[in-house]
Amino acid sequence: DVNEQRIYRSTTLGGPYALIATIINNTTSIYTNTGLTNGTTYYYIIMAYDGTYESADSNESSAIPVDNTAPVAPATLTASDVAGDNGGATVLSWTPSTSADVVQQRIYSSLTTGGPYNLLTTIANNTTATYTDTGLTNGTTYYYVIRAYDGTQESSNSNQASAVPMDNIVPSAPAALS
Repeated sequence: DVNEQRIYRSTTLGGPYALIATIINNTTSIYTNTGLTNGTTYYYIIMAYDGTYESADSNESSAIPVDNTAPVAPATLTASDVAGDNGGATVLSWTPSTSADVVQQRIYSSLTTGGPYNLLTTIANNTTATYTDTGLTNGTTYYYVIRAYDGTQESSNSNQASAVPMDNIVPSAPAALS
């Protein structure tokens, strides 16, 4: 005579529980609870309802939701020499990840095309779209990729971009030649 299944949830072992869903049948055996906070333990029980009475609690079961989807990688990375300087620097530009949960952008560099890449710096947002790498050796090619990080997982690499820092300021001519 069961006509409903009632699902209850708590963030405390043993309750108290709050009703989160009512399933109007006695044949459904799967329910997905969405909108939860990753890393929080949730405790569940189910009760059968016959229109008048609820059953005793089922056994308690728990689950901890985790983010298992990596963010989208940043795109259109470009690298170039910084114009009008004595060299030793490159400037990077990109489009940040389109994923809403990104908490950090990570810039990697290598002296070899295709890597392996070493972490150069992290940017604690998903809005910055430029970075200047300094302290470099003029005439050396530097390769870069950027990854988005959502607090749990890192995206795949952005496209690779490379640049060669150069001294592009003409020195002053000697003076007072005699």
